[in-house]
Amino acid sequence: MVQSVGLSPLASGPQAIQLLQVIPQQLQQLQQLEYVRQQQLQQIQQLVQYVAYQLQYLAQYQTHQLGAFGQQAFGQPFQAIASGVPSAFSTSPLHVM
Repeated sequence: MVQSVGLSPLASGPQAIQLLQVIPQQLQQLQQLEYVRQQQLQQIQQLVQYVAYQLQYLAQYQTHQLGAFGQQAFGQPFQAIASGVPSAFSTSPLHVM
Protein backbone atom coordinates (compact mmCIF):
# COMPACT_ATOMS: atom_id res chain seq x y z
CA MET A 1 0.00 0.00 0.00
CA VAL A 2 1.36 3.43 -0.93
CA GLN A 3 1.44 6.03 1.76
CA SER A 4 1.16 9.64 0.79
CA VAL A 5 3.85 11.82 2.20
CA GLY A 6 2.40 15.23 2.87
CA LEU A 7 3.83 18.36 4.30
CA SER A 8 2.27 19.96 7.26
CA PRO A 9 1.05 23.53 6.67
CA LEU A 10 3.76 24.85 8.98
CA ALA A 11 6.53 23.03 7.12
CA SER A 12 5.28 24.02 3.66
CA GLY A 13 4.96 27.72 4.55
CA PRO A 14 8.71 28.46 4.64
CA GLN A 15 9.26 26.38 1.49
CA ALA A 16 6.56 28.30 -0.33
CA ILE A 17 8.09 31.59 0.79
CA GLN A 18 11.49 30.41 -0.42
CA LEU A 19 10.05 29.45 -3.79
CA LEU A 20 8.24 32.77 -4.11
CA GLN A 21 11.45 34.64 -3.32
CA VAL A 22 13.24 32.83 -6.16
CA ILE A 23 10.61 33.79 -8.76
CA PRO A 24 11.83 37.39 -9.36
CA GLN A 25 15.36 36.07 -9.90
CA GLN A 26 14.13 33.49 -12.37
CA LEU A 27 12.03 36.10 -14.18
CA GLN A 28 15.07 38.35 -14.48
CA GLN A 29 17.13 35.48 -15.88
CA LEU A 30 14.38 34.71 -18.40
CA GLN A 31 14.27 38.37 -19.43
CA GLN A 32 18.04 38.37 -19.90
CA LEU A 33 17.87 35.19 -21.98
CA GLU A 34 15.08 36.69 -24.09
CA TYR A 35 17.15 39.84 -24.64
CA VAL A 36 20.15 37.76 -25.72
CA ARG A 37 17.92 35.72 -28.02
CA GLN A 38 16.56 38.90 -29.61
CA GLN A 39 20.10 40.23 -30.11
CA GLN A 40 21.17 36.97 -31.73
CA LEU A 41 18.12 37.00 -33.99
CA GLN A 42 18.93 40.56 -35.07
CA GLN A 43 22.54 39.57 -35.80
CA ILE A 44 21.36 36.60 -37.86
CA GLN A 45 19.01 38.86 -39.84
CA GLN A 46 21.85 41.31 -40.51
CA LEU A 47 24.10 38.45 -41.58
CA VAL A 48 21.47 37.10 -43.97
CA GLN A 49 21.03 40.58 -45.46
CA TYR A 50 24.81 40.92 -45.86
CA VAL A 51 25.11 37.51 -47.52
CA ALA A 52 22.21 38.33 -49.85
CA TYR A 53 23.90 41.60 -50.81
CA GLN A 54 27.21 39.82 -51.42
CA LEU A 55 25.52 37.15 -53.55
CA GLN A 56 23.75 39.81 -55.59
CA TYR A 57 27.03 41.66 -56.12
CA LEU A 58 28.80 38.43 -57.06
CA ALA A 59 26.06 37.50 -59.52
CA GLN A 60 26.29 40.90 -61.19
CA TYR A 61 30.10 40.70 -61.29
CA GLN A 62 30.03 37.22 -62.81
CA THR A 63 27.44 38.28 -65.37
CA HIS A 64 29.65 41.21 -66.32
CA GLN A 65 32.77 39.02 -66.45
CA LEU A 66 31.03 36.33 -68.47
CA GLY A 67 29.73 38.98 -70.82
CA ALA A 68 33.23 40.37 -71.33
CA PHE A 69 34.64 36.85 -71.65
CA GLY A 70 31.97 35.94 -74.16
CA GLN A 71 32.81 38.94 -76.28
CA GLN A 72 36.53 38.20 -76.10
CA ALA A 73 36.38 34.45 -76.50
CA PHE A 74 33.54 34.19 -78.96
CA GLY A 75 33.32 37.65 -80.45
CA GLN A 76 36.85 37.82 -81.84
CA PRO A 77 36.83 34.54 -83.79
CA PHE A 78 33.49 35.41 -85.33
CA GLN A 79 34.76 38.87 -86.19
CA ALA A 80 37.84 37.33 -87.81
CA ILE A 81 35.71 34.94 -89.82
CA ALA A 82 33.33 37.71 -90.79
CA SER A 83 36.18 39.92 -91.97
CA GLY A 84 37.29 37.21 -94.41
CA VAL A 85 33.82 36.87 -95.91
CA PRO A 86 32.79 39.65 -98.26
CA SER A 87 29.70 41.42 -97.15
CA ALA A 88 26.71 41.53 -99.46
CA PHE A 89 26.51 45.25 -98.84
CA SER A 90 30.15 45.98 -99.66
CA THR A 91 30.02 44.59 -103.20
CA SER A 92 28.91 46.75 -106.05
CA PRO A 93 25.39 46.11 -107.19
CA LEU A 94 24.86 43.93 -110.22
CA HIS A 95 23.82 45.74 -113.33
CA VAL A 96 20.92 44.05 -115.00
CA MET A 97 20.60 44.70 -118.73
